[in-house]
Amino acid sequence: MIGLNAKNVIQYIDLVSLGTVSMSICHPRESFRLAILKGISRVVMVHNHPSGNCEFSPEDTTLTKRFYDAGELLGIKVLDHIIISTTKRIK
Repeated sequence: MIGLNAKNVIQYIDLVSLGTVSMSICHPRESFRLAILKGISRVVMVHNHPSGNCEFSPEDTTLTKRFYDAGELLGIKVLDHIIISTTKRIK
């Protein structure tokens, strides 16, 4: 989770969860904890896909909606959800 202030300046980067090769357990309660403590107004969700496929899974879409709704309740705007990965090209 990346926490930003009202001017979109990064205030912290927090590792919220470490998952397995195929899934991670991530709950808004733990994910927004540091944002609440630091008085952060905006966050960006970031996670990786070890498979190399950066397409959103149905679970990713559900998680994004859940976090967006939790952020609305807390007054913390979820600006984006980014999936990162590395791929190796075989020639």
